[in-house]
Amino acid sequence: MSLRQTGGKSVILLAVFCIVSLASQPATASVLQTFGASPRAIAMGNAYAALSDDWSAVFYNPAGLSQVKDLETSAGFLYARPSLDVSFGGGGEDELRAFPGQVGGAKEVGALIAGWVIPIDRFLTKELSIPIRFGTALVLPNFSANTASVAPDRFPQDVIFNDRNNYMSFHMGLSARVLPVLYVGIGVMLAQSTMVEFYEGYNTTDAISIESRFGTPAITAGILFRPSEIFRFGLTYHQKVDERETLVTGRMIEYPTLTDASFFIIDREEREISAGGYWPQEITLGGAWKISQRWLLAASFSWFEWSSYVSPNGLSPLNAFEDIYVPRVGVEYRLTKTFDLRAGFAWEPTPVTAQPAGYNPVGNDRLVNAVGCGWRFSDPLGLIKEPVVLDFVFQFQLMQSRTVSEGAFPPPYTGVDPAIETKGFAICSAISLTTKF
Repeated sequence: MSLRQTGGKSVILLAVFCIVSLASQPATASVLQTFGASPRAIAMGNAYAALSDDWSAVFYNPAGLSQVKDLETSAGFLYARPSLDVSFGGGGEDELRAFPGQVGGAKEVGALIAGWVIPIDRFLTKELSIPIRFGTALVLPNFSANTASVAPDRFPQDVIFNDRNNYMSFHMGLSARVLPVLYVGIGVMLAQSTMVEFYEGYNTTDAISIESRFGTPAITAGILFRPSEIFRFGLTYHQKVDERETLVTGRMIEYPTLTDASFFIIDREEREISAGGYWPQEITLGGAWKISQRWLLAASFSWFEWSSYVSPNGLSPLNAFEDIYVPRVGVEYRLTKTFDLRAGFAWEPTPVTAQPAGYNPVGNDRLVNAVGCGWRFSDPLGLIKEPVVLDFVFQFQLMQSRTVSEGAFPPPYTGVDPAIETKGFAICSAISLTTKF
């Protein structure tokens, strides 16, 4: 066996080892599950399982990475702002002011997103018989490792626009074209949280920190069937993501004789939190049709196993959540040789069912609309031979009004009418710059 062949196999084995070993680490969901990854994919309604021909394939369908022929790098910024109105049937709202801003735990987030696709052949002296691509993506929300939030179970908590939007995540994928028309891929997602915000008014005599967390690995696998340049079909599997945190309360004791010295004394442990990063098991089937040189149509249909949902306190809700089915469709129109227009649509029903007591999850059916564009231009400095691509998207999610009758709140909130009405919207915009070498 030649040194070149040995080196090629070593690189492949190293990439596989990295994915498998990282899969054993704790993981949680991220902002990509809520809004999407690349601006092009978001603009096409996230109906990207059968396209996945850029770095975002590590999220949508890792099999698609092998469609990228060159070394690809991308960097961008995503901003999202959910706005959820929560109102109660009558009385008691003054006692619930600890609930932050009456927005159901939904928080705005600004995330830096970077992605890469690396052709393994590029670093070898001999082309591999089976083209293999390695892709990665990094999501860094709010320019930090993470800021999570907690609130007692008795407050209404939105299961979609929750702290998962603020978790740093890292995605890896490996893809191979095993047949001229068939691509396969596998990937993993990792995430980490390091901080917790304290809500004024919940219990101002206590200091709060995160003691521990654990989760299940987030594996992604996919296949892509490309019988011609006109049609593509993709199938993707996302493993369930389930993350837990233990809330520790205590008192901060300061010693004025020592400079900036303080000690955290644990009083007790509580499990009444809502800072999990749950995301259900998902299977997505998608297709893409290149209608003409100008028109591209994509669609997908996803199944989410929300019936296995477990609340942040580690318990299954009294009324099980419902599995949901999500259709998505997107279109791209090449206006000129260098400029594309895009639009997308998705309908996502809520899996949340009314709970008779205890944990109070809320959720709304969502109508997701998006528009975007892409512009290809030459590097003005002449350093990059391939065109540079600038993509932009604006997404609007409308949360349909919904009223559910929850069980009575525990003391001292017995005067609160358990009927909860929620409605609102979420906006998201993203921009990215992609280059190939």
